[in-house]
Amino acid sequence: MLLSKNRIIRRRAVVGLLLAASLTLLTLSFRQGSTGLVGEIQRDAVSITAPFATVAHRVTRPAVDAWNWASGLASARDSSEQLKRLRDQYGAQQVRYQAATEEVARLKALLHFKSTLGQTKSVAGQVLAQSPNAYQNTVTIDIGSSAGVAINDPVVAPTEDSGALIGKVSQVTSGQAIVTLLLDPQTYVSAGVQGEPNAVGLIKAASGQVGILSLELIPNAVHVAEGDVVTTAGFQVKRLSSYYPPGIPIGRVTSVSGNDTTGDTKVIQVTPFADFRYITDVLVLEPKR
Repeated sequence: MLLSKNRIIRRRAVVGLLLAASLTLLTLSFRQGSTGLVGEIQRDAVSITAPFATVAHRVTRPAVDAWNWASGLASARDSSEQLKRLRDQYGAQQVRYQAATEEVARLKALLHFKSTLGQTKSVAGQVLAQSPNAYQNTVTIDIGSSAGVAINDPVVAPTEDSGALIGKVSQVTSGQAIVTLLLDPQTYVSAGVQGEPNAVGLIKAASGQVGILSLELIPNAVHVAEGDVVTTAGFQVKRLSSYYPPGIPIGRVTSVSGNDTTGDTKVIQVTPFADFRYITDVLVLEPKR
């Protein structure tokens, strides 16, 4: 018991002496600054320990640099991976934005065209299936008789600023319909050149030229020029009338030449406004039947 008390007393005495020495050194340092005894002791301590500090710095510096380099490399890799992910996300968003922009443009074009139809009713639909060929003669759409679609109804697709005729309904069920396109060799439509009342003939698929139409039976005497717009002509003779209302855009004249075979009609090449390879949305017209 006595030894334990003596140890406690000695420890307290050592702590007290250290506190007293610390207070003394602080007081002397505060009073004398760097010119007194304490300042001299500090300078001597620094001069003694400086070589050891320099050696320690030189020894530890490569390890510190290696650690900083490894940390920077790992951070750069993380940043690179993050940038790649952000780039991929941005690319995907751009694709979705572009697709949405194109869809809005197509729908606006159809809406604009629909506003020009007057009393002609219409119903909108989408293409379900196309032929895998570059150009196909039919497409299947997702609307049928339950939506008011009937055989021989004209079908329009959106263009840049309006709509253009692409064909007519050839088969129909309650929920779907097949549209035979103007590219079909057996399809003929009465058409004419806009602004030229005497330039009325038949539009059909051009022989030997995929995706191009031909306006036939136009007399040589009638003026037709490249760039002229071709539209449906429509006709009505007593109770017989065309399936196609007049004025539906079809395409633009891209070539005009005389027909040396018959000698009295022109050969007129027409490029359709609609791209038959990429038809996604349609508008089925319901004229008076």
